[in-house]
Amino acid sequence: MQQTAGCPKHITFFANSLLETAVWTFAELAIADHLAAANEPQTADEIAKNQGWNSEYLYRVLRAVADADIVREIESDQTMEPEKRNRFQLTEDDHFLTSNHPTSVIQSVETNNEFEKRNISKERYQYLAGDMFDTQTIPQADAYVMKHIIHDWDDNQAINILKSIRTATNGKPTTIFIIDVVVLPGTEENKVNPTLVEILCV
Repeated sequence: MQQTAGCPKHITFFANSLLETAVWTFAELAIADHLAAANEPQTADEIAKNQGWNSEYLYRVLRAVADADIVREIESDQTMEPEKRNRFQLTEDDHFLTSNHPTSVIQSVETNNEFEKRNISKERYQYLAGDMFDTQTIPQADAYVMKHIIHDWDDNQAINILKSIRTATNGKPTTIFIIDVVVLPGTEENKVNPTLVEILCV
């Protein structure tokens, strides 16, 4: 067995943050739309010329997202100037990243910072230091949002966090929104696993 077997896969794990940035760039530049509109595989150079982009940099982005199976490199020429020779096409799953798909996810790139753009609630919130296990530091509210928090704690501690909120509200009706990653059985649909591993390693 070769000593380097499996090396590319494991390097991908460690470079997950770079892959995340590449996918974000792919979505932000609407590259999926350009590939879909062409109706045939495109080189980085062909896409770049139409948009006034740097074809070498675009090729690197396409190669990175190909690793995530967002695009497929169907003609791979390892000679000089691959940005002019190697062709890419969308995979079937990733038409979700086109702007005209019925269930497009591309809008998340545009709306992710919508609160900041519109200054929504700018004067209606404040930052408070506190302890989720200390009832005295939890302010009373009609609703609480707990995003990517519960997964950090074991079952008993998670229950104690929820009990602390219950006590802080003096038993008044309260809504708690828990937003977290759910790992499904098997491996096919768990594309978030590398991100989850990164979180747990911090």
